[in-house]
Amino acid sequence: MRVIDLDKLTPVENRILNWVAIEVRTDFNRLVESVGLEYENNIDWIVSSIASRNKYLSPLFMRCCFLGLIKRVLETSQDVGKIITLDRALANVLRAYFKGNGINIFVICSENIFGRVKRILTPYYHFFVGCVLFSLRFLGRSRLRRLKNIPSVPITLLDTFVVKSKIGEGGSIYKGEYNDRYYPGLLKNLSEEERKNIFYYPSLIGFINPLEGFKLIRKAKEQFIIPDDFLKISDYLFILLYPIRILRLNILKASFLGFDVTPILRQEKTLKSSNLSSLFALLNYRFAFRLSQEKLSVRLLVEWHENQVIDRGMIVGFRRFHPKTRILGYQGYIVSKNLHIYIYPTPQEYRSQAVPHRIGVVGKGLLKDIQEFCHDFDAVVVPAFRFNKVWEKRKRWPEVGVFTMLIALPIGLKGSQDVLDLVRSTFKEFGTTGFRFWIKPHPTLLPKQITSMLDGAFSEVLQVKTGDFNECVEGANLLIGNASSTCLEALAKGIPAIVVGDRNGIIENPIPDNISNIMWRICSSEEELISAVRLFQSQRETAFNKYQEISEQVKKDYFEPVTSEGVRRFLEIGSSV
Repeated sequence: MRVIDLDKLTPVENRILNWVAIEVRTDFNRLVESVGLEYENNIDWIVSSIASRNKYLSPLFMRCCFLGLIKRVLETSQDVGKIITLDRALANVLRAYFKGNGINIFVICSENIFGRVKRILTPYYHFFVGCVLFSLRFLGRSRLRRLKNIPSVPITLLDTFVVKSKIGEGGSIYKGEYNDRYYPGLLKNLSEEERKNIFYYPSLIGFINPLEGFKLIRKAKEQFIIPDDFLKISDYLFILLYPIRILRLNILKASFLGFDVTPILRQEKTLKSSNLSSLFALLNYRFAFRLSQEKLSVRLLVEWHENQVIDRGMIVGFRRFHPKTRILGYQGYIVSKNLHIYIYPTPQEYRSQAVPHRIGVVGKGLLKDIQEFCHDFDAVVVPAFRFNKVWEKRKRWPEVGVFTMLIALPIGLKGSQDVLDLVRSTFKEFGTTGFRFWIKPHPTLLPKQITSMLDGAFSEVLQVKTGDFNECVEGANLLIGNASSTCLEALAKGIPAIVVGDRNGIIENPIPDNISNIMWRICSSEEELISAVRLFQSQRETAFNKYQEISEQVKKDYFEPVTSEGVRRFLEIGSSV
């Protein structure tokens, strides 16, 4: 009898899973909307794990995809005798379904006692970490600084990130200057008078102690607003009491594709009751409230919009307490459409006032997707600030006589590990004769996190690259990545790309389907990667003109240039929008 191990899918099963992920998108959204129907105006629910639809925060979408996979397999095969999964709640859902439908399939939960204890203790650990972080933030706030240098005229807030880096990577503050990774070139296209009214609203990344981040921000030459400077002790208590409030919300019986998924919904509500993303979402929400009490007027809020719960907390706060403020959600990135469905708002999220007035995408080729589930907001093309260098004339070319592969790591540790594992497994095939390996970590990854993933001879020949991504990729013959916008950046520079596919999950391919695959491949196995590398190595000269033709189209469709006029439209300066 056939055994399906959901934690070790076969290549065929993984392909089915990826088909299912596309087919169940609408059904999944309906499930989330039905569960949250009673709580559409409840801020605690709006920023909760289940409502997020976010694969980084919630396991619900992947669980639903696995249920869809099982149902699809059972429709075409009668020889399944056993299903194995680490997910205890998912195992219970499958057992109940099989029992209720008279299906004789044995379900085994492979979670051991240590995994079970860790799972049960996780929300308590997260709550402890939250208490420590918010206590430090409370101590680091400065009520005297909250209105320092803020003009009396309406201001513009730019939601951004400050990344911890000792070498001045993008997004970090180095020697008192903010190396803007998210809106580079924006301020340069404004007059000095206009720049006075622009303020950054920072989220910290990589700082174990937020006081360290606050210290850097306060010394920066650029204008920042630290939300904690406006908060009171009652706001921190409101944030930390979130777990009690969310646990009181009742989850009614719900089904998905005929499966009773109530047990996994209730388990997720409990296990994710103290997640830090929800707590920080409430910090943004309370900031908007306190800001309104200061009578400080915000003309425009530019949200770095991934439709995550931290975004929703901010947007709902401003919609409730600053009804005259215009909100632009800026999607200054390109990600996999099949997996990251949460970035596309739903009607329920719109009714909850968690959606910006406008959502800006960085290329006309992305306009159609953003309104896939909801058409009630405006979708516009705005400057691709992070990617403006794709329009610059190429200054560097790969070294003759050596085939250089640039390994661009995504933001997640798991995705980074998947990329490195596959490249490492093929290293013996290529060796170092005629081949060279570069690695470009994501700015949010710490150096020790990268070195922990490397070992043996592979780590000795792998050269870690820092600094500007554009300079790195121009010196490469091929980019190998996963999930990141860098794959599309490489194509825009005329450099082919390989997307490393998840061998036990949804493939995070950020390259739109309408781009010719002459220039890119998805590789999930050692054999596929070796074949693709050999292919791109062999056609690097013969396909040069075709690469350039494709790159020009990619730039036109997916990377809106940064111009003075475009920046002013983006900021609604001199506009009647």
